[in-house]
Amino acid sequence: MKIAFLLCAALLLSSITRAEQVAAYPAGKPLIDLTFPDGWEIQNEGNGLMANPKDDDSFLVLVMPLESTNEEVDQAITETKELLAEDYKDLKFEEPQKIEGEGVASLLLQAKGADDEGKVNLACLIINQPAAKSLILAQLISSPEGFDKHGDAGLALIKTVKAHAAAKTFANPAEGKPRFAVDFPADWPLENTEQGCYCYSPDKFVAMNVLILDASEVGKALESIKADVGGKFGEIVWNEGKDAEVNKDEALKLTATFENGLAESDGKKYSVNLVQYVVEGADKFLVLICQHPLPAPDEMLDAKTAVLKSIKVGNP
Repeated sequence: MKIAFLLCAALLLSSITRAEQVAAYPAGKPLIDLTFPDGWEIQNEGNGLMANPKDDDSFLVLVMPLESTNEEVDQAITETKELLAEDYKDLKFEEPQKIEGEGVASLLLQAKGADDEGKVNLACLIINQPAAKSLILAQLISSPEGFDKHGDAGLALIKTVKAHAAAKTFANPAEGKPRFAVDFPADWPLENTEQGCYCYSPDKFVAMNVLILDASEVGKALESIKADVGGKFGEIVWNEGKDAEVNKDEALKLTATFENGLAESDGKKYSVNLVQYVVEGADKFLVLICQHPLPAPDEMLDAKTAVLKSIKVGNP
């Protein structure tokens, strides 16, 4: 029997354009999100983030914590000026501008100065995220030539700063005690469907379907879905030609089955993951389908792994 389900063919097989990259800062326990253009290189480790257009250091973004707390805004302005004075000379500052963002309030402090290589344009965003222990400083540093090339991108970046939100949860049933729940990143659009939900990353790089199916389809659903998904590619190999991975939890009466496919179409490779959660005695079971092109950036692989690990199963 063939299981009907929603898969977005445009995301599945098209040449996907990644128009933006969302970076959560700091990497370990995110407080804010910043959206960078596609093609920018981002290093986000510990309490420091650095980004610049690929192979172009004429425009640089640095994000770091300040010592000043959220109540010490005037002190933060002084602290920022002192930090800049360590690296630049002939600094001339403009009056700070207030900027309201989603869950954050910021001050934009702009300046012009110089270093050993010539003139420098500086834009410093002092970010107040109420949950943070201190204010956050985002520095946009550019040469005049870099500003001409990437100034618009920098302005757009400033406008994207927002508080990092909690996960977005799909639960079935939607009310009462859920039998299944899955957490998705807060900025991923989620659409409910007749059989579950459809969710995808903001850059449309990763697409996921959750299906809640009748228990009578156990044993038939995965093979039907594999055939349907495989038919959308020129070629697909499941589990490197081996059997699917099956894990059983006797305490939860849960059987989890993992099918991992490597697909190819028009010379492009794709990853396809199927996960099935079956609880003994339940009238429904869950199938999650995930697909994305290869290679995939680390942040997308981390997001996918987090979604898979978030699946929660209640009692039947």
